[in-house]
Amino acid sequence: SMHSVNILPRVQEHMIGLLLDTTVPPKKEELHEGKHQPISQEELSLHNSPNNCWLSLFGTVYDVTEFSRMHPGGAYIIQKLAGKDGTTNYQLFHPQSKLKMIEGSAVGRLVSNDAVEVRA
Repeated sequence: SMHSVNILPRVQEHMIGLLLDTTVPPKKEELHEGKHQPISQEELSLHNSPNNCWLSLFGTVYDVTEFSRMHPGGAYIIQKLAGKDGTTNYQLFHPQSKLKMIEGSAVGRLVSNDAVEVRA
């Protein structure tokens, strides 16, 4: 792992929630919070600047505008992925458990262009 446990006290104040298990269907209250709203690749690609920075990781879209500015590895590495999928880059440097740092920034789930919306 790239970080020691000594970094935890420094980032604890930025903790914003618990990671949702994306393999479990969302509960109704989670749907109302918007955390699982479908987001197209086109929508994701519109959020592509340092001041409007979204990226997808493991199928979840996050607004990392604020987080990128305090990212221990530097803002640029996140901001260059704005509007794109960052899963491959993320996996090079972090265990998946590091997602806990940004889980409260989730804005929805990335859906493929050919996904069919199912209405209940």
